[in-house]
Amino acid sequence: MTTPPRTGTGYGGFPAQQTAAPGYGHPAPPPAQPAPESPRGNLRRNAGWAFVGAALASVVWTAVVLAVPGMVTTKGSPLGLRGYQAVDDLCAKAKLVKFSQIYRKPDDTPNHRTDRAPALDSMSCVLTLQQGSVGGSGDDTDYASLYAQVGLHKAVNVSAEFDAEKAGRRQAGYRITDVPGFGDSAYTAYRDETSGSDKSWHSVTHELLLREGGMTYYLSWSGSYQDGKTGVPEQETIRQALLADSRDLLKAIGGR
Repeated sequence: MTTPPRTGTGYGGFPAQQTAAPGYGHPAPPPAQPAPESPRGNLRRNAGWAFVGAALASVVWTAVVLAVPGMVTTKGSPLGLRGYQAVDDLCAKAKLVKFSQIYRKPDDTPNHRTDRAPALDSMSCVLTLQQGSVGGSGDDTDYASLYAQVGLHKAVNVSAEFDAEKAGRRQAGYRITDVPGFGDSAYTAYRDETSGSDKSWHSVTHELLLREGGMTYYLSWSGSYQDGKTGVPEQETIRQALLADSRDLLKAIGGR
């Protein structure tokens, strides 16, 4: 199965589903392509192109934010970064202990990018996960993708936009679950939808979005399956992996 990330906008690089309301600074990977009638052919190659597109989208949006600050201007003073700092390689900080218990191995060559500017530091990481000996079928085409994005907003208050993005996801059909006690505000968003002309294929996205002060964080897992033929890990299994591995990653970039 192949699982390219979904698209949309968010705060500083956060992807969202294609139908989500416009966000305020985080574009995401391009839309997942409809699953082919014969799914075992070019899935991995398609996923690779999606990941490259994710990195390019992040670069473009960062340039827009820096060139047109009014696009993200909000009322109120900046909220402070609470000790979070930009790092050169976000992927290197992502140990993915929990996801490594679900998937056999992470991508050997993940894509990462860091951009620093007076108003906004932005970091991203895009990688694939291969299912196999750990909880998987062993099929070489069983893949999922992870997309992480961190925005350090030094010039604006992003709290209103963060809340608006949550409302937009709910309107787009995501199942929203709050995560109390994680940052200033955090929630997971889940959606399972049919993909392309073959309605037996499903695209699944499970996301964690968090704000702490002026730091915004996004981690998305994307997978796909075909009714009666293939499957994906249980929803709660992925949710717990998102939470646990995110806590570790945020500590690694200066969080408590």
